[in-house]
Amino acid sequence: MASIRKYRDKWRAQINRLGARRAAVFAFSAGDDLKKATARTFLAFRFATETAMRAGEIVGLRWEKIDLTTRVAKLERTKIGRPRDVPLSGEAVRIIESLRRHDPVFGLNSAQLDAL
Repeated sequence: MASIRKYRDKWRAQINRLGARRAAVFAFSAGDDLKKATARTFLAFRFATETAMRAGEIVGLRWEKIDLTTRVAKLERTKIGRPRDVPLSGEAVRIIESLRRHDPVFGLNSAQLDAL
């Protein structure tokens, strides 16, 4: 059993390193000019990994539905048709705080997300 854990931990470390390398390449190619859709898309991707929200939920996210004090995003329209509250990690809060206050939060629509 110990050898399985050792192998699993080694595998996870390799995946994490590979993921970090790919994320770094993606971040470099996206740039940091938030006026461009590619940079905002990269932040939306990072936000998705932090919150497990679907692309449509992220694209439709509005500031009035985000409570930064309790770190919760309130979603009224979900794929299953019921509202849900999404807890926001510290990194998710940092990501959305880096954006200008305009609605929708990421300033993207579904067509832009699909194109990128």
